[in-house]
Amino acid sequence: MLFVKVCNLAKRFGKGVTVNYIGFTVEREGVFDLTEPNTAGKTATLRILAILKPTSDTVEIGNVGAVSDPPGTGRMLSYLPKDAGAYSHTNCREYLRT
Repeated sequence: MLFVKVCNLAKRFGKGVTVNYIGFTVEREGVFDLTEPNTAGKTATLRILAILKPTSDTVEIGNVGAVSDPPGTGRMLSYLPKDAGAYSHTNCREYLRT
């Protein structure tokens, strides 16, 4: 069962394009690895999933539209940054359980 569905996601700030029409899905209880070079739009993509309104198209988390209920969808996600600070001694699965 799909939990996260992203279709043709784009985000612009002013004249700059931060995320340029990407799409992906994540299964319920799945793990998704968003690994790209610096300035590729990873952080912006995660912020759109949690709190930002996309410039275009579809973001659904648990069958809830991220545009219609950003706080609600943001509470359904966990995020592990590369530099996890106090949690740097744990692996991803352990971090997400805390």
